Amino acid sequence: MQGMVTMKSKGLFKVKDHEGEFLCSLRGTLLREYNENRNLVAVGDDVDFQATSANRGVITSIHERKTVLARRGAGPRGRYHQQVVAANIQQAVLVFAVKEPPYKLNSIERYLVAARSQDIEPIVCFNKVDLGRREEAERDGEVIRKNGSQVIYTSIITGEGMEILQGILKDHLSLFAGSSGVGKTSIINMLEKQERGRTKEVSRSSGKGRHTTTAPSIYELPGGGLVVDTPGMREFGVWDGEQGIKKQFKDIEDLARYCHFSDCTHTHEPRCRVKAALENGEIDPRQLENYLKLIKEL
Repeated sequence: MQGMVTMKSKGLFKVKDHEGEFLCSLRGTLLREYNENRNLVAVGDDVDFQATSANRGVITSIHERKTVLARRGAGPRGRYHQQVVAANIQQAVLVFAVKEPPYKLNSIERYLVAARSQDIEPIVCFNKVDLGRREEAERDGEVIRKNGSQVIYTSIITGEGMEILQGILKDHLSLFAGSSGVGKTSIINMLEKQERGRTKEVSRSSGKGRHTTTAPSIYELPGGGLVVDTPGMREFGVWDGEQGIKKQFKDIEDLARYCHFSDCTHTHEPRCRVKAALENGEIDPRQLENYLKLIKEL
């Protein structure tokens, strides 16, 4: 039997096929591998499994992944390890709140780099537009569109953007990602027309979101399509993002080809075309700073 992993928790995996959903463990060899590498099985993986009862089973093999959305592990030790968020994703809906908590354009670009590195189609979703800061979000949205990504504006209070988003999600496997408290689960609840996920307000003391989703989970939308709801990420370190940087910062990459030195760092070298463009106002200082920061991390 074949199915898709829709949730994983403490060494158990929900696998959905055309007959229903099975709670599965891993066959011995796979379990030993999984204990050494938790990225072995991820939500979105296609697997082979054997049913052992009406709703239980054992995963016997894992299919090769088409795409992987991953980040660096959190904390000082985690930065050297890959953390797979989900597999076989076609689209990534990157959700950012205009307020409570406010977004940062540099953070948006990090997510875009990660998605575009895997040829996952990114959709930037500015949520909570009913709270204000609309003009600023639209200005930043134009910057994002210029670099080739789709942008939408949503509010679960007014319903703005929900019909557009439903059309985007139809017949695709899409992942919702972003910081805590930006409204990912609330949007999915509204699209599902039910309160499946738990939601919380943003912390008044820190201004940051509080985790509501504790593990990635796949839900089926009534209008068609599957969505992965992910826990909020307070930090997102890019893992293996070289190709994504080239795509996201194409203007800077194109200029860099004309630098005098092939290994130019665009910081102190003479005859640097990128530095000249910065001085002439051809490129945005913030964007260049983030570009150099991401390259340094990689």
